[in-house]
Amino acid sequence: MAASKQGGTYRRQDAIVVAKDSPGALSHAEWRLLKRGGEFATDNIRALWREAVPVPSKSSQACTMRYHEASELLLVSSFGCIKTVYRLDDRPADEQARIKREARRMQE
Repeated sequence: MAASKQGGTYRRQDAIVVAKDSPGALSHAEWRLLKRGGEFATDNIRALWREAVPVPSKSSQACTMRYHEASELLLVSSFGCIKTVYRLDDRPADEQARIKREARRMQE
């Protein structure tokens, strides 16, 4: 099942935001979700973030990375803003294995 679309509900539950250049415009992360999200493309990106499991990031540019298992998406944030979305299968095989291993460990 896709992430629920509850608008302001998630705003009150966490400190993550989606930066937009102008009201009504899609952020870079939302645009990437549309392109890479498959059946989850139109879901609320903040809902996906809340459902995703934190995984350590090896990137010096990513402060926080979460793995959404159902969609196989990686959501990346920096300084409290969701910056971009990657498909797990677009990452190198060793990174895919590490992320899945870390996600399983975080869910235990």
